[in-house]
Amino acid sequence: MAIADLTLNTVTYAYNSDQNGVITWLDASGGIPTGFSSVDLSVRAPNKGGTAWRVEANFYHPVVATDDSACSCTGTVLRSEAAKIVVNLPVSGTTAERLDDALRIKDFVATTAFQNALKTLVRPG
Repeated sequence: MAIADLTLNTVTYAYNSDQNGVITWLDASGGIPTGFSSVDLSVRAPNKGGTAWRVEANFYHPVVATDDSACSCTGTVLRSEAAKIVVNLPVSGTTAERLDDALRIKDFVATTAFQNALKTLVRPG
């Protein structure tokens, strides 16, 4: 089965690899490898004696110098942003409960409260 590319906010992330249970997608559109943005996803079964499945997604977005300057060379990482979503799901959970969790997370990330917190760095209220 082929793994589909992802489009997140108009940016296309192409499937890159599946190593040690972690699938990775890259946005290499900038052409500078240090500036490649990535998304990875893993699903881990409970450890021996464990009680929960673990679904984890990581987002990494570097900002790199695109020209040489007195402060930095082309490709130098100037700063980066990262995000992580971790969901622990009990082994006794149902498909309906997991779908409900997924929809709640999707809806929360789309809320004005969350969006504004990211944009303004101020928590609601």
